[in-house]
Amino acid sequence: MSAVLDRVLAKSPDERFPSATEFVRGLTRALESTTAPAAVTEIRPDPAATPTCTLTVVHGPRPGEIHALDTRPFVLGREAGADLVVDDSRVSRRHFRITSNDGAYWIEDLGAGNGTFVNGARIDSRRSCAMATSFASASLRSSSISRAVLVRLSADGR
Repeated sequence: MSAVLDRVLAKSPDERFPSATEFVRGLTRALESTTAPAAVTEIRPDPAATPTCTLTVVHGPRPGEIHALDTRPFVLGREAGADLVVDDSRVSRRHFRITSNDGAYWIEDLGAGNGTFVNGARIDSRRSCAMATSFASASLRSSSISRAVLVRLSADGR
C-alpha cells in the first residue's frame, strides 16, 4: 500500500501513475495483498457524549436545522462562539443556555434583553424543561410577541 501512496504523492510526473486506470490497478493489487488484522477492536462512543435529545429550529434562520445535544452546555446567541448563531438584533450575544444533568435538561436565560420564553411564558431563572418544550427568544411589539427564533427540544430526535 505504501508503494501506491508513494507513486500518488511523487513530485516527478514520471514517477506517478500514468492514468487513473493504472492507479486503480495498482491500488487493487495492493489491497489484494493486504492481510486482514488478527483482531478487530470494537470502538464504542463515549456514553457521556452520546446525544440523548435534539434541538430543532422551528422558526427563524435555517428552519428545520437539527442540533444533537449531549452533556455539554448549548448556547444560542448572536456571537460567533455560540452553538446556534442567530444573526438578529432581537437576539442577545449569549441569549440562553441549555444544560444537562443526569438526563434532565435545563434552560437558563443569560440576561437577554428581549427575554427567553418557555412554552410561551417568560423565564428569568434556570428552569427544568421536559421534552417537546418550545423555546423562543422574543421581543414585545405592541403587546404581540415577535419571535426572532423558535426552537423545540425533543427526546432522541423525535
